[in-house]
Amino acid sequence: MAKPVDIATKLKEGEALRALIDAKIKDGIFKNDADFAKQSEAPGGKSMLSFVLRAKRPIPPDGAKLYAKTLGCPVSAFSPRVAELIGETEEQERDKQAATGFTPKHSRKLVQRLCVIAESISNDGLLYLIGKAEEIARTYPLEGKAKRAS
Repeated sequence: MAKPVDIATKLKEGEALRALIDAKIKDGIFKNDADFAKQSEAPGGKSMLSFVLRAKRPIPPDGAKLYAKTLGCPVSAFSPRVAELIGETEEQERDKQAATGFTPKHSRKLVQRLCVIAESISNDGLLYLIGKAEEIARTYPLEGKAKRAS
C-alpha cells in the first residue's frame, strides 16, 4: 500500500502546479483550469485537478505524467515525489522487459497478428486467443490505441 502523503507535501505540490498552470493561462495557452484539465486528459478531470491544487488529494502518478506532458515540463518541476515514484515504476518496467525480452511495442504487433489469425478460426479458438491477448495487454499495456488489423 502506498505511503500517505503529508499535507505539507500536498500543499507544496499543489502550489507548484498552480504556478505552472497560471503561467500558461497568462500566456494564453489555456483559458482556465478546466481547459487545462480537459487538454491534459488526466483521470478525474477538473475535479481531480481542483483537489490536487487545493491539497485535498496527492497528485496521482498517471495524472502527473499527463499534467507534465500538457505543460511541457518534467514531473519533477511540480512534484519531485511523484517523479521519483514514476522513476521507480519505469525502472521496474525496464527490469521486467529485460527479463522477458518483451516490450509494449511487441504487444501492439502481437495483438494485431492475433486479430488476423482469430478471423480464420473457430469460436472456441477465438475466445482462447482473445483471453490470451487480454492477458498480454494487461501485463504489457499498449502505447496508444491498438488498431484492429483488417
